[in-house]
Amino acid sequence: MKSIEQFIAEYRLELISRIQSYLEGGVSHGDMFDYTCEIIDRWHELPDDVRNAPYAEREKQFWTAIWTIQALASENHWADGLPQKEFPKVMKVLAGKEKFPKYCDGGRPSA
Repeated sequence: MKSIEQFIAEYRLELISRIQSYLEGGVSHGDMFDYTCEIIDRWHELPDDVRNAPYAEREKQFWTAIWTIQALASENHWADGLPQKEFPKVMKVLAGKEKFPKYCDGGRPSA
């Protein structure tokens, strides 16, 4: 059975890579959003006991990254420069080099 840590590890590096590609114009807004939806769908496939376990270390940071990507990966936000400003920090958080402020801790997807 997959643990929460294993789940995050499975997607963390690919997510960093896709964000970098997105910032370079290699991934579309829709594809970026769709990939986060795919991660959420995979989350829902985990057994209940895993999804209901106490939060793993840095898990809230992972979900904050997912929700930030979903909120900002759009044509409108690209035009206002928010992804270009925020996504480098998201990549650093996913790489474990920085943390979002405590008040930004994201929750798990709801059922």
